[in-house]
Amino acid sequence: MAHKSLTSSSTQLDRFLRGETSYDLSSILWERVVSEEVPTIGKWIVYMHRNERMEIHRLVKELYTALSDPEYMVSNWKIYRDDIHLTRLCMDIVLEPGMFLGEPHTFKGVFYGCMMLSVLKNVLMTLRAHYELERKLLVPDGPNTACVKDLLVSMERYCIIIWNHRHVIHDRSGWPEDGPMFESQALWVLNALIYLDDITWPTIPTTIHAAHCLLYFWTYATSHDKGAITLGNLGKILKDGESIGLKRDFVETVLRSDEKFLRDLMLKLSTSLRDDRVTGSVATNVLHLCATLGSVKKSNPLVSIKLPEGTGLVFAVYTMLNMYEAKGTNQVYLNSQLDKYKAELGFIAVIHRVLLCAVREGRTDQLHIATILLENWRKNTQYRDKQRGTFRETALYRASVSIWYDGLDAILGVQAERNRNPVCAEVKKAALWAWRAFGSNMNFSETKRPADKTVFRIPVLTYRRISVNVPRKC
Repeated sequence: MAHKSLTSSSTQLDRFLRGETSYDLSSILWERVVSEEVPTIGKWIVYMHRNERMEIHRLVKELYTALSDPEYMVSNWKIYRDDIHLTRLCMDIVLEPGMFLGEPHTFKGVFYGCMMLSVLKNVLMTLRAHYELERKLLVPDGPNTACVKDLLVSMERYCIIIWNHRHVIHDRSGWPEDGPMFESQALWVLNALIYLDDITWPTIPTTIHAAHCLLYFWTYATSHDKGAITLGNLGKILKDGESIGLKRDFVETVLRSDEKFLRDLMLKLSTSLRDDRVTGSVATNVLHLCATLGSVKKSNPLVSIKLPEGTGLVFAVYTMLNMYEAKGTNQVYLNSQLDKYKAELGFIAVIHRVLLCAVREGRTDQLHIATILLENWRKNTQYRDKQRGTFRETALYRASVSIWYDGLDAILGVQAERNRNPVCAEVKKAALWAWRAFGSNMNFSETKRPADKTVFRIPVLTYRRISVNVPRKC
């Protein structure tokens, strides 16, 4: 709804400033301010914020509701952008020292800060649409472009602010059940800023602070898209900054995090991998993130973190491949990420899964991937064996023994009729050779099977009518 024409004395703000309401803000009709007195909103916000008047919470709540209406935003966008400068006003308040501190309902507490983030979120949705249209119409220095560039100057500071207040996520005491979640609002605004930054200055890598915020808040936030936008942005930041060492610095910094966050992160990755709603590019990005974090060989803390049985990363990836096979989905784009997932996380189970799929389907491309990964695993285990004489006593080695024997049985047990297919027969022959060569190099004997080989196995996992043995403790 467009606002009505206002005279110099007709607004509630004018009457308030003249003292007609005895400075009693409780008498102000904030819904009327938002619907009929739009040009005064900026002055109201500035006045109440500077004087720490709690009534600003009511105005911001009404404003958030109104900004959710597309028709309202179309009618009033020019005023919010050019007269009120609402994006800059909201960002300045969010960045102000002392925000997000104290009890949730104190003046600058979490509730007020999150409501400001919610308002900023809705304004950014409209700004993005107008900015895209402006670029499409080839208007290089339009008002929306100027607004975007002014806002992006603050992105680095915004990342620092939400990072420094990430503890808010873990303390919900006194927080209303229907209140906006800090992690979700902060993450949405950050993703919007990254999008605007990418299309405005595509050749300049986004700050590493943004990457850390994306990962941390994704770990705890819930989103309707399962984190597609967040993980996509994170992947792009790391790829664009790889040449300047940003990716390496990012991984090393993440791995120095406290154990609680690393455990929560691994559980989030595992949950995402085991969620049959996580598909396509999201699944690829999750797997790629696993590979990135597992790329550090020496003293990787992820190795020592024990997750509840059935939630380990290897178990989760195994389950993901199961789901994709059940759906008849081509797994090559997922498999392409597996070579980055190092042996410390017990990935021999997944290597065998890829190999077995290649045999069953006569896929030479998957056979090629599996044999490369198998050779990489063998070299890694031999290196560790030389460095540590007790390697054969570890759970990793013994799990390899179990998986190797079971894997050999699985390859040999592929249905006989498939052997009549020349391609399947050749793939099976090559797979058996590679698997046996791996076993020989590990000093496994095909004729002398260990009596306790089932120690690290579980009963058959049934998932969507697919039954496989899964090493749950990996």
